[in-house]
Amino acid sequence: MDPISVSYACLILGGAALFWALRRTPFGGLVLLGCAIVFFSSKPLALGVFLAATAITIVGLRTKKTAPAVAALAALLLAFKALDAPWWPKDGIAGLAGFALPLGISYYILRAIAALIESSRGVLREPKILEAAGFLGFAPILLLGPIERASAFIGQMRGSLGLREIPAYLWGGIGRIAEGLFKVLVLCEVLKRHAEPFASGKTAELAGVDPAGLWTGLCGYSLYLYVNFSGASDLAIGAGRLFGFKIAENFDLPTRAPTSPSSGARGTSRSRPGCATSSSFRSGSASRAAPRRSWRHCW
Repeated sequence: MDPISVSYACLILGGAALFWALRRTPFGGLVLLGCAIVFFSSKPLALGVFLAATAITIVGLRTKKTAPAVAALAALLLAFKALDAPWWPKDGIAGLAGFALPLGISYYILRAIAALIESSRGVLREPKILEAAGFLGFAPILLLGPIERASAFIGQMRGSLGLREIPAYLWGGIGRIAEGLFKVLVLCEVLKRHAEPFASGKTAELAGVDPAGLWTGLCGYSLYLYVNFSGASDLAIGAGRLFGFKIAENFDLPTRAPTSPSSGARGTSRSRPGCATSSSFRSGSASRAAPRRSWRHCW
């Protein structure tokens, strides 16, 4: 499903409305997972990979078996990377080439591995099944990000918003989506025209271009990549606001950073004030007896 399409907009709006209705119930996470299933429904192989990775991650989170779960996810990633390799016969294994491999499978599996590591370090309290499913299946950040830690996202699922905060989230989400659409549909198209040889890979067209033109085209293409990714992040953050989630910012003026390490820190999401830490999750819990568990605690 194309993230810039009417069908995707209907999915986000319908999913957000249903999620708001069920947000305070255990089935909120099921709504988020359902949106992801609909997102992948047109690509059976992508849906199969997503469901397999989700099941492995949830089992690893619930059983605290981090190493086997990480190994299984890594094996799944390597298997599909091998299937997509140029030396693999395109007509092999019962026509697998007829299905589109998920473009963001690497990002998704690495995000799942990060959640497992957070859980093993105590940063993420043992999530319920539908909480973990909601985080793993949150459609706006499913394939492209921005990077959102499981502890921060599930912490927001467990919290609640006041009535006065809801309009700010909704209007903020609409404005952020409009900003992202302007970047992707307007600015990117303008920049792409000026950097067409770089964007299309037709380097033969650059043979007769003078150095000044090459530098202009190269800078234009670099700006095109930046604006394209920034616009996609705006769309994801805005859609997250429609669901009532404050997704971490992916950019903090990285080009103004004085050094490369600080630029990397500005170019990815960072911990926000109020996010749970490992010490806050562990404090006060060791001295109390664990409550009696039942099947309801799993959801």
